[in-house]
Amino acid sequence: MRYVWLVLLLLSGCAPSSDTVGTSQATLGEPLDGFPSWQERVIWVWANRSRADPAADLADCRDCAESACYEPRPPLGWGHQLSRAARFHATTLRRSGAGLGIMHDSPCELPADISDRYVPGPCEGEASCACEGGAFTGSGPRFQTRVGRFGTSASYENIAFGLQDPVRMFYLWLHEPFDATSCGYGYDSRSRPNGHRYAILNAGGSVGVGYYERYWVQDFGGGDPAENLVTGVHTPERGEAVEFRANWFAAAAPSRAEVNVDGSCTELMLERGTPVNGTYLGDSTGAGCRHYYFSFTDASGAEYTFPSTGSYGIDCAGDWSAERPPACGCTPMCRGRVCGGDGCGGTCGACEESESCVEGACACVGADCPGGDAGLPPSADAGAAMPADAGPEPSEDGGSGGVERDAGVASDTLRGGCRVALDGPRTGGLAPLFVALIGLGWRLRARARR
Repeated sequence: MRYVWLVLLLLSGCAPSSDTVGTSQATLGEPLDGFPSWQERVIWVWANRSRADPAADLADCRDCAESACYEPRPPLGWGHQLSRAARFHATTLRRSGAGLGIMHDSPCELPADISDRYVPGPCEGEASCACEGGAFTGSGPRFQTRVGRFGTSASYENIAFGLQDPVRMFYLWLHEPFDATSCGYGYDSRSRPNGHRYAILNAGGSVGVGYYERYWVQDFGGGDPAENLVTGVHTPERGEAVEFRANWFAAAAPSRAEVNVDGSCTELMLERGTPVNGTYLGDSTGAGCRHYYFSFTDASGAEYTFPSTGSYGIDCAGDWSAERPPACGCTPMCRGRVCGGDGCGGTCGACEESESCVEGACACVGADCPGGDAGLPPSADAGAAMPADAGPEPSEDGGSGGVERDAGVASDTLRGGCRVALDGPRTGGLAPLFVALIGLGWRLRARARR
């Protein structure tokens, strides 16, 4: 028999969260240091889906006696440091051994610099680097201390173990049995808490979710409500038929809500909540690896996309990719380009890390390139290249309506804006064309030698 264990610890009187990303920046929806994963993103979307319409999400709960107490709430923004602290705890619980079970206290004393040691550094949660003394002892600081080591604070924490499916896991938290009708966090006549549900539907500001090998941790922090196109995800993770959900929160309903899958757009319809605070739903069927992003337009005509750069993948090697599907109804015009914009908000391709895109061709730049500091090969067959101006100019922003997250903000609340991503400075005359021809010719010769 498989058991699923659920635990919640209530902490009152916490300071507001100060969840920052240090010196790093990430655009909306683009994973930062591998956070969030697909599983963690699903929990985030479903939490906001429930908050927009608690009555609908609790309607089929057979033992949620206090369900009438919950009112619609704004969505939760993403707390990057909360998520790091949550996944770290999930990892250490898993690696500490079955004898310790699940608990909110850390399974060992934590180094003061654990935030620096953990992902993406060499420490992945093993005792040798995650614990003082290099061993799991079963005794460590409480969860607020652990979260504090990651530079933020949390007011609630949910923990569970035993399931792999994030949707099923979410509803074990949300629909936990409770037979008291009194509102607020409490215990019923059988000493069972309603804390998981209470935290999901009442905590404010931000959330961080951590998943590792059937261990789930959910930490809630402070901050302002997230706005506009908050987040989105597809379910299930793999398969031909998938559903798409996106959370929207703004002063007015979107004038357009779509998901772009490999250049084909599907309209999203309101599933839960209201047009100004709700979750929008759509579906798609396909085979193989597909890339997608959400695109919403507000009442003023401003576009919001999630993710704001790149795209998420279905049946692909990774959850996020720098590739961007072309805009719907647009015909990409690469015409010999191997990198840069395709004129439809997508890209013709990406260069290797050691190369730069110059007028649609990849060229090696730097002292380590053939030809020395000039960054050009000694010779190249320039006649093999297509004219650099054969296609339209690369799109500067890739059709993105994303936002940037500034380091040091009070929370991961993200607002609409525009991040411009250029391939490099543009210059006039024949120099760019010469560099493009030489660079592409050198690449063709290099490939021929393989």
